[in-house]
Amino acid sequence: MKMDYRQSGLFSAALVGLIALSSCSKPNASPAKETGAEATAIAVGVEKISAGNLEQTVDVTGNLIATQDVIVSPKIGGKIERLLVREGDKVSRGQVIAIQDTSDLSAQLAQAQAAVRAAEARLAQANTQARIEPAMAESQIQTSRAAVLAAKARLDALKAGARPQEREQAQSAVNSAKAQLDWAQTDYDSTKQLVDAGALGRTALIAKKSALDGAQANYQNALKALSLVQEGPRQEDIDAAAQQLRQAEEAYNQSVTGRASVQLRNDEAAAARATVAQAEANLRYARQQLDNAYVKAPFDGVVADKLLEAGAMAAAGTPVVRLVTPGRLFLEATVSETLVQQVRAGQMVRVEVDALPGKEFDARVDKIYPAADHAGRSFKARIALSNATAELRPGMFARGRIVVREFRNVPLTPRSAIVETAGDVRTYIVRNGKAVERKVRIVYASSDRVYAEGMQVGESVITRGVDLMSNGVPVNIVGGQE
Repeated sequence: MKMDYRQSGLFSAALVGLIALSSCSKPNASPAKETGAEATAIAVGVEKISAGNLEQTVDVTGNLIATQDVIVSPKIGGKIERLLVREGDKVSRGQVIAIQDTSDLSAQLAQAQAAVRAAEARLAQANTQARIEPAMAESQIQTSRAAVLAAKARLDALKAGARPQEREQAQSAVNSAKAQLDWAQTDYDSTKQLVDAGALGRTALIAKKSALDGAQANYQNALKALSLVQEGPRQEDIDAAAQQLRQAEEAYNQSVTGRASVQLRNDEAAAARATVAQAEANLRYARQQLDNAYVKAPFDGVVADKLLEAGAMAAAGTPVVRLVTPGRLFLEATVSETLVQQVRAGQMVRVEVDALPGKEFDARVDKIYPAADHAGRSFKARIALSNATAELRPGMFARGRIVVREFRNVPLTPRSAIVETAGDVRTYIVRNGKAVERKVRIVYASSDRVYAEGMQVGESVITRGVDLMSNGVPVNIVGGQE
């Protein structure tokens, strides 16, 4: 295959002119010899090999997209009361874009707050009961235990009757009361004799009579007490004491069983805590629903489109505005499956936009999408523009040249100097007035320059008349410099 080589029609005329001119030159040489030598020289154009840079690129096309381009919608259904933005407005993340009707949601929030307060009150009461119940239960147990012990002691005492000490004490009380009675009687009799004799007044006798009556009563009481001790308790008293003991034991058993109420109170407190937690969850949900009525911007951006007006009914997910990120744009380009292996993230890209002719924007490959398009068998590449201006808008058509390989400070040969036949690639350089064939290997070729191994900077390579060349052919340079 022969590559694109340019050749001028001037060479034929130049060749004739050079032959004619050579017949008039070199007067000291023989005419025949001069004519033969000049007739074999071929007019050529040359160019010196220079060092330069070459880029291997992959051409892509696509549309500009914003970093973020989203449709903002309400999370809940309702009437749009107010729409607070217009096309072109800049908004900040969290800024309210639209407000839905909040009357029902505000009422639901108030109900949820009241439910929380009621649940907290029930919890406080349940906690108080759970806290005091153990002490109350233990106090009842101790009180009923003491009552059982007292009732049992009384019954045992009744059944046992009086003890010997009690009998002796009762008899001693009788003896003491009898002695006091005898002394009171003697004292009374003596006083009466004196009164009868006129030695004492009647008042003294009255006092002695009172003392005698008291001693007589004490003596009778002591005799009764001795009689009770000697006779023992009555059966009805024993039966009554036994009944009291049974009642005390029943009360004690009930107080012990009452310990189970402690766990019941704890369970009630736990249930009250769960009720509070549920009420608080309902309150959070009511607050969230009320907050959802305020449609907010998810990021800093610019309103690209207003898709709804105030007063409209909007279901959850209904588009309200379109929001895009300003400044930072991407080119979403299509890469052929035959070239995608050459493209990697981080490679430099030069981008041109049809709407802005003559302007070029720097960019880099951000990422290659892993899956190919089923229809076109092509891959998408996202290219980040690093110097995007306000003139660029999402949706514009753009072209990009991805630099997949760079050659720095390499010898660059004009494409017109390359000869390729039957897989053999060569050039011709000029040395001592003759064409010298140079076989080369093409590393990369652009539209007008070739990086070919085997060429050296500073060499003069034939660019015109190259299709007439063969190794060792004499040449005359009529274009360029040797």
